[in-house]
Amino acid sequence: MMSFNAVICGGTYNPVHEGHLWVVQKLLDEIHEIENGLIVIATTFHNPWKGDVQPADFELRLQMWEALLQDSGLPSSRFPKNGHIYISDFRYVYAADFIKWWRTNYSGSQTWVTSTDSAGLEKNWKDWSELEVSMKVLPMHKDVHSTAIRKGSHPPAPAIRRIISQNRLYPNSQWE
Repeated sequence: MMSFNAVICGGTYNPVHEGHLWVVQKLLDEIHEIENGLIVIATTFHNPWKGDVQPADFELRLQMWEALLQDSGLPSSRFPKNGHIYISDFRYVYAADFIKWWRTNYSGSQTWVTSTDSAGLEKNWKDWSELEVSMKVLPMHKDVHSTAIRKGSHPPAPAIRRIISQNRLYPNSQWE
């Protein structure tokens, strides 16, 4: 069994934006100091906390991550490698389900990353408290939210803009 000290960034990423990228860049600076360190992008298939918001196709959201990371020159793959960013294609709904899957397939520690606007809410997550996962809280760096991109009030990064345009996602979010 492969062993990683995983720092897991879970979220809907509907769509990915500069604030998400900032978090990964900050973590990448830290991960090189952690033995067997790995940043894991864990995109939820459907976030039960988001109500009726239907996310873009799961695979397209993974492609958004790949495109944004590639344009930023950051090392990523869909296979976990030490010191890299692993874009997981495991389809989960609840964060606890991702952790259980991770522990079945990999050994090592897990730290779940959340932002200051979500800190403390994990106590309400399904099956979370029994897993004893450490949490890392990071401030929201960019004043941008996925909702603003979907509504057309904030333009996404060029890599994300191309995917949105090519796939006709978020009808209010079309930029030339």
